[in-house]
Amino acid sequence: MIKAIIFDFDGVLAFTIPFHYAAWQRVLQPRGLVADEQVMRLHEGAPAFRIVQAMARRRGVELDDETAKQYMAERNEIFVRICDTKPYPEIASILDCCDRRRLVRAVATGTTLANVEHVIDPPLLQRFQVVIKQGDYHRGKPWPDPFLLAAERLGVPPASCMVVENAPFGIAAAKSAGMFCIALTTTLAREHLLKADVILESHAELLKYLETMVL
Repeated sequence: MIKAIIFDFDGVLAFTIPFHYAAWQRVLQPRGLVADEQVMRLHEGAPAFRIVQAMARRRGVELDDETAKQYMAERNEIFVRICDTKPYPEIASILDCCDRRRLVRAVATGTTLANVEHVIDPPLLQRFQVVIKQGDYHRGKPWPDPFLLAAERLGVPPASCMVVENAPFGIAAAKSAGMFCIALTTTLAREHLLKADVILESHAELLKYLETMVL
């Protein structure tokens, strides 16, 4: 029986991807590196310093962890300055549905709390009982740690949790945690999301699914 829903942030609660990409461009271009949007999208959910290492590696450059974390910190500062997006318009209705169906919920993200709070206003963010963010766990996605920690803090067994994701690393983390996983095609095509239990095309479809699913 599903008792909890755990939402990813980037690409699930808000369309932040263009702003992350623009921030990475500002960090990397002055250093002669390239921000690769496809690599970023495919690795989304992983710790950001791992994402920049993957982008650099695609160009034959190896970044050590210390340098990558420095770039990540710069990216986070720029993101907050330039990001002017808000949550997807259906999120409030989705949370209303969770209330009606008595589903507790969490956010589990690889980004910082500052990034989340910049996009989601307090009244909406407070409707999530738990927020798991960068720094709360040792291993990020595709490891299951963020989702397992969210389940623990919600007081719900992993098998009773549903995850809503949009990227392969998040899907892998959810399945490794023993959780049911819905994938949204908000940032990647269906072909990249095939390991999810259910693939939906929109938040409207997600709302309909939550309204009619058997708990």
